[in-house]
Amino acid sequence: MKKAIISTIIIFCCILFYKKADAAVIFNMDENTIIDNILSANNSSSGKEIEIKNMVSVVNGQSFSISQVSSINEVIDAGGIVDIENAIIENFPEEYNYNPGVVEVDKDNYVIKVCGTGTAVIRVITTIDSVQSDIYFAVKGIDGDISIYNAIENINGGKIPPVITGFEDANILYKDYYEALKLIKNSETFTSDINIQHDGLENTWRLVNGYKFIEMRRLFEEYFSLRRFVLSEVQFISEYEGIVLKFANALAQDDILSYSFYKEKEFEPDNGITINVAISSMADGTVINNEFTLNVGASETRIMLDKEFKEEGEYTAEVSGNGPYTSKAVYTFEFIFNTIDKGAFVKKKTKIYSSIYNGQEIGTAAARTRYNCIAKSSSGWFRIKLPDGTKGYIVKDNVSLSESAIANIVSIYDAKYSYADMSRDIKKMAQFYQDVMELSVLSRTADNNNIYCVRLGNKDAKKKVVIQSAMHAREWLNSQLLMKMLERCCKSYYSGKYGGVTYKKLFNNVCFYIVPMLNPDGVNISQYGLGRIKSASLRRLVKKLGRGRYSRWKANAKGVDLNKNFSAGFRKGNARGSKRGPAGYSGPYVCSERESRALQNLVNKVKPKAVINYHEAGRVIYYTKSSSLTSLVRQKTGYRLIRESIKGANGSFGDWLTRKGIAWCTPETCIGTAPVGHSQFYYEWGKHRDMIQAVAKLYKK
Repeated sequence: MKKAIISTIIIFCCILFYKKADAAVIFNMDENTIIDNILSANNSSSGKEIEIKNMVSVVNGQSFSISQVSSINEVIDAGGIVDIENAIIENFPEEYNYNPGVVEVDKDNYVIKVCGTGTAVIRVITTIDSVQSDIYFAVKGIDGDISIYNAIENINGGKIPPVITGFEDANILYKDYYEALKLIKNSETFTSDINIQHDGLENTWRLVNGYKFIEMRRLFEEYFSLRRFVLSEVQFISEYEGIVLKFANALAQDDILSYSFYKEKEFEPDNGITINVAISSMADGTVINNEFTLNVGASETRIMLDKEFKEEGEYTAEVSGNGPYTSKAVYTFEFIFNTIDKGAFVKKKTKIYSSIYNGQEIGTAAARTRYNCIAKSSSGWFRIKLPDGTKGYIVKDNVSLSESAIANIVSIYDAKYSYADMSRDIKKMAQFYQDVMELSVLSRTADNNNIYCVRLGNKDAKKKVVIQSAMHAREWLNSQLLMKMLERCCKSYYSGKYGGVTYKKLFNNVCFYIVPMLNPDGVNISQYGLGRIKSASLRRLVKKLGRGRYSRWKANAKGVDLNKNFSAGFRKGNARGSKRGPAGYSGPYVCSERESRALQNLVNKVKPKAVINYHEAGRVIYYTKSSSLTSLVRQKTGYRLIRESIKGANGSFGDWLTRKGIAWCTPETCIGTAPVGHSQFYYEWGKHRDMIQAVAKLYKK
């Protein structure tokens, strides 16, 4: 029995121990640590050689006690004597900085206090029935950050349950565990492997006597291995929307705590977890990795597919990043949608979704509106492109891909196509064909009417063309003609071709700015006299100037001829009219009128390659310089060419364009004197119906 007790005391000095006295933290060397295997020195009091097999390192100012070692208490209980002393050693190796004064020994309480740096040797003397045994161990006083050691001590001094039974227990334990880990990792005195064990020579630290720290890690690993966040299924949605990863359970706080543990980071439940998914082709083994973040409550996530993984076949998705384990599932890629490029006409208001799988509502497709349909599925979904470039999905109910679903808007039978008719039609077209045209207002007239402008085509196209009509009030038949030409382009935008080239391609390369009625006030006067003039002062002026004869009115409501209001040759040469009237007056100054300023500003802004000015009548084409545009319009119409000299400039729009170096021509439609009879519309329609497309093809290259 006595030998067993003495052997136990010897063992206590040769294994890891951790005792707490006055908040001391003691770091022992284990039995495998080499101090020349057995450090030999001489005890000066006995003169005999001793062996030191163990060293403890203690932070300066800290104390530790050996009174609670059960084997020592057994010696005392058996009537034995235990004594400790600061042994004086001779020939102690210099590399250990021998300094017996580094320790103070309290023999009565078996407490050893470290008061500096260096190494001392403690002798433990046990006597039972006159049988004496001496054990020697070294105490190394060191400087260090007490917070690190206290954090470890907090763990080792705490009670660790045999198992972790739930999240609350795991969360409480992890706080101490992480604090110790963080301090250890941030300390420069610790080696990178962080096993925590002290090297007496190098004064570096690895988890000294951290058996409870290590035990806590084992408990965490055991606990989290039973609560794995597992991928249960991969659902393929479509080639556009990729795959959905479905997990066996919704992400819980346990999973975030597990993620924190394996990543050795602080537990931050609001930040979720970041996981990696490796997509692999089962055909050729190609792998691509993606990262995604999940938050509490998430049970699935959607992953978009790269081009390399859009070939029909089988693929695997393997998820990793929340522990040492992975989980995988197989899915099959197939093409769900057929790519198309058509107009999808919405008959009734319908919702637009971000996805066909649990998609969020991102908007509403308005009734009687067309969208660019870029794909359709057999399951009843259309994929559409919105005017701002974003993409969404609508169900095919109440949606038609047929052009015939859209009724004609501009009537070719309207014998008096008015500003009200044009305004109604252009707004309706802007709604129906919002996928290809954009409506704006260049300005408002003196009588508060809108000067509308339509952009048809790609606004970023390098080449742009301006077309305007009804600058002269009585030439309103051209507004109807130009509106019908515009409608033809919009309606057949996806299916139409000209000269073997699709409309869409033509208008992607050339952008048109179309002003169908530059002079709406004047058109109202020509058609209705004083009846549709809203301004009382303008009504008095027109009554004075018109004297009851209004049908052949050319000017605007202020009695200015807009085609004599531009700067080139203003009031010179053939310019005539010195006062306001139904025709001929050039205005008080250059671009004095809202209509002419609006047109000039448009040209200056878009910098067109060419301009077409529709006027009446005579079936001739005016121009100043030969151009491919003039040749094309003559070819399309058969009109006679009349070349004008720039020397005879009289303030016309064409004269101003010539000065700016812009190609232009003025086709004068119809015969006779404006306003012409509506019966001439059908002949002119046959000549001009494809004029916009032809000009687009001319400048496409």
